Amino acid sequence: MSELIPAFFDRLSSVEGAVLRCISKGERCTVAGTDLAELLDRVAALLAETGVTPGDRAIAVFDNTLESALTLLTAMRHGITLCLQPSGIQVEDLVRLKADLSANAIVNATRTGIQGTTQILLDELDEFPPVLPGPVAPYTPFTITFTSGS
Repeated sequence: MSELIPAFFDRLSSVEGAVLRCISKGERCTVAGTDLAELLDRVAALLAETGVTPGDRAIAVFDNTLESALTLLTAMRHGITLCLQPSGIQVEDLVRLKADLSANAIVNATRTGIQGTTQILLDELDEFPPVLPGPVAPYTPFTITFTSGS
């Protein structure tokens, strides 16, 4: 399966139009396929600054933002495992989960600041030089998802 990842992103990169679109909260923002790989590689650079590199785990606070989508796709492209958590989660729960999973960092892909997390903001990604992905190791987990037991 991991050999399909580069082909997936190569195909998306050939799309000149929007492959991601955010229309929530009155915003109208899109990401073109031709821009996607570079944005994902910039997110990877931001994650690397927090100590998260391919093969590592990170706790990621998510909601309905482009930043959340970019973070998820970055994990796929770069072989990073994310443990997704909903916005509104308590900081103490994030810290405990980070320790339980031996995660390297807690990242925040929402637009609400959360103490002790690294916030990922689309408008600030230009600060980070892109980090090209290497091959994703076979059997690399993509996400760790906890549910209420359903």
